[in-house]
Amino acid sequence: MTTRPNLLFVFSDQHRWCDLGCAGNNEVVSPHLDAFAGEGIRFDAAYSNCPLCVPARGTLLTGLHALKHRAVANDLPVDHTLDSLATHLRESGYRAGYVGKWHLAGIPRDQAVPPEKRLGFEDWKVRQCSHDYMHPTYHDEEGVEHPCEGYEPVVQTDLALEFLRNQKEDNPWGLVLSWGPPH
Repeated sequence: MTTRPNLLFVFSDQHRWCDLGCAGNNEVVSPHLDAFAGEGIRFDAAYSNCPLCVPARGTLLTGLHALKHRAVANDLPVDHTLDSLATHLRESGYRAGYVGKWHLAGIPRDQAVPPEKRLGFEDWKVRQCSHDYMHPTYHDEEGVEHPCEGYEPVVQTDLALEFLRNQKEDNPWGLVLSWGPPH
């Protein structure tokens, strides 16, 4: 049997390509992201025809233009009946998880996103949308809200690491880690 690779997608919201040390910016100190980029795949020639966070995130997760997934502006919901990255991962035997900022369920921004609007993601530690990075909360798979202490991206990274620790070696996984900053 061929071992399938595990997949980790890391999104930092509205993070310009040139704002990393690994992209040649000497004014940005980003040693962990630079090391991560050195060991993974970095997309150096990507362009967004919808550079707002919601349309761009919807496009990354569905593979469709914003006019097709319908989240054409911030606070508009994505068409949750569409196939997504999670749909395809699960069809291929992967466990599909999402940690971090979602902002694809419309308003209100503080809602717990119900399972039928999660585009097929089964492991779920998500904040629909908040920019209060020093007072983070997230909703789990059951919709229970968890207030946390600390800086939101650190909390989300810890949740992603917990997801990784809980995976079985013989079952491949795909995880999206979606930070709100730098926005």
